Amino acid sequence: HLINNLIYFDTAAIARQISAPVTLVQLFVKNTLRLWKINLENQLTFQAVSQDVLRVPAFFGKHSLYFQGTLFKVMESRLGFDLRYTSGYFSDQYFPLSGQFHLQNQEQVLFYPQVDAFFNMKVTKFRGFVKWENLSAAWLGGRLLYQVPGYPWPPVSGLRLGFKWRFTE
Repeated sequence: HLINNLIYFDTAAIARQISAPVTLVQLFVKNTLRLWKINLENQLTFQAVSQDVLRVPAFFGKHSLYFQGTLFKVMESRLGFDLRYTSGYFSDQYFPLSGQFHLQNQEQVLFYPQVDAFFNMKVTKFRGFVKWENLSAAWLGGRLLYQVPGYPWPPVSGLRLGFKWRFTE
């Protein structure tokens, strides 16, 4: 990507514009392995930026290992785990007064492997899911996931439920 005349917020949260072009190079590697009804989806991304006004992790990954099949002859389902992680980097800081993100150099967002367990199902027009988010909090000794300094997300592991039922075509 080539970005011209990028507007950003500096470390003092003041809007600035850089006249030099900013280059963002990304390399995506994606692969899916299937063995019977077991699937392993992998995505790795490597990134580099030409200017220090745009902060991105050097690499991040997302991997899903799941069983996919039909249960009880009618219910399409997936049961498995997701793993997401990024390399450590100085992510932007949120400034609530302006509602903007700005550059910061004090706190590095550290490598954190986030693991989620999930179960998805579909029966004709009904879909539902159960997801236990941030399972890794249980074995990382209370260490929190930070995507932005000062704002942990999610603060603890938790259960998320959802459903959708279409009554018409």
